[in-house]
Amino acid sequence: MKLEITIDNLSESQAKAIEDYLAVWQWLGDEKMSIWTAYFADGALGFSPEIKVNGENPKRFMMDIGNRLAKIKVETEDGDFSDKYYMMDPDKVRDALLRAEEQEASEETKED
Repeated sequence: MKLEITIDNLSESQAKAIEDYLAVWQWLGDEKMSIWTAYFADGALGFSPEIKVNGENPKRFMMDIGNRLAKIKVETEDGDFSDKYYMMDPDKVRDALLRAEEQEASEETKED
């Protein structure tokens, strides 16, 4: 599957941070490594991207995949603080899609 993403209305620093984020994804795939990655999207202070995915506005994946919001402890050299982050796990998305397919096949079998 191919996904074409266009992001407009970014500052130079936001664009460079997103590019770095995507480069890390590429590197993780090349190295066969797994790690959670995150991007701080500060909508309150100027992050207001205009995004198109395959030419359309992006769509949320609304099937049940469990918790998407988590609380973390961030450790810095200036001290620790807690914060929230949004998680999207493609393995959980895959499992939800498979469950939906199995349920649909089961319902079709019942109808026959």
